[in-house]
Amino acid sequence: MRHTSCLRGKKKESMMKVLFKKLINGYTGKLDDLCIYYNKYLNRGIIRRISKVKLTQQHTDFAIISQQLRNLIISQGYKDDWRVYTDLFSRLRSNQNSSVCSWYGLFVCLMYAMAKELALDLKTITRAQIENDNMPCLSVKMAVDAGLLPRVRNFEKLDNEL
Repeated sequence: MRHTSCLRGKKKESMMKVLFKKLINGYTGKLDDLCIYYNKYLNRGIIRRISKVKLTQQHTDFAIISQQLRNLIISQGYKDDWRVYTDLFSRLRSNQNSSVCSWYGLFVCLMYAMAKELALDLKTITRAQIENDNMPCLSVKMAVDAGLLPRVRNFEKLDNEL
């Protein structure tokens, strides 16, 4: 079974678990080159270094792809299926220590994995192309059956289309 690279073997960014002796409820913000926030999925406060980013062609390409994915006009049923899948995916024993905050992150990972497997250009992908070619991203069930996403309990019920 194939998995997308961002689902398995995530690159760990340097972060530090924070323990407060006297609870500072809801403390978030920036301090020098650090970012402080609370992650409700990990139930921990996290401090991480804010990295300096140089804009490159990859950033421009990612922006174009992101805009193209937003232009797909995703149905509410499809979004709901992704929310259920994200919850079930987070409960997998193998993902116990990593957090998946939103369904959209998994959706983007799926799209990149599908593009790699089918040699697609995500900069030009359209909803009509997805529907005409019956691509695996058409429903969560199809993506799991194609091996692009890991199996979760009752994934067969997640069959709402894009």
